[in-house]
Amino acid sequence: MRSFARVVVVAGTPEQVAESMKRAEDCREQLEERGLLIVPLPIFNADNDNVQPASQTDVPPEASATGGAADLKFKALPLRQNEWAEWFEKQLGTSKATQENGLYLGLRMDGRVRTSGMGPAPWERFIAQIPPTSGMWQGLLDGLDGKV
Repeated sequence: MRSFARVVVVAGTPEQVAESMKRAEDCREQLEERGLLIVPLPIFNADNDNVQPASQTDVPPEASATGGAADLKFKALPLRQNEWAEWFEKQLGTSKATQENGLYLGLRMDGRVRTSGMGPAPWERFIAQIPPTSGMWQGLLDGLDGKV
């Protein structure tokens, strides 16, 4: 995805991920203009503190990345969910973050971490800070991801 998309991983319970995806859908056009590709990652169980991939039967449709061709530039299906779950568990163990409101991780176009935090991804802030990938800013701001 490097140089083609700004990946944002949205992790949480199936319900938290679905809510964040619903919010992203509300401003989808602006997020797509900025090259954001969202990876919904329902890895927390709502009934306990274990970090592990949620069962596919527990995942609401809004939290899944299955969709038509129009979704290919907006949502991506997470691969190796067990490894993602282990990575988030390790990050939670080394920080003061908790999984109770979900987590997000945003990458720059060059693959470096741009932002991360607890709660739903701040889509409106991303729109305000990240330049579009086409139009008059294309070329001039390639690789820049706005305020970090």
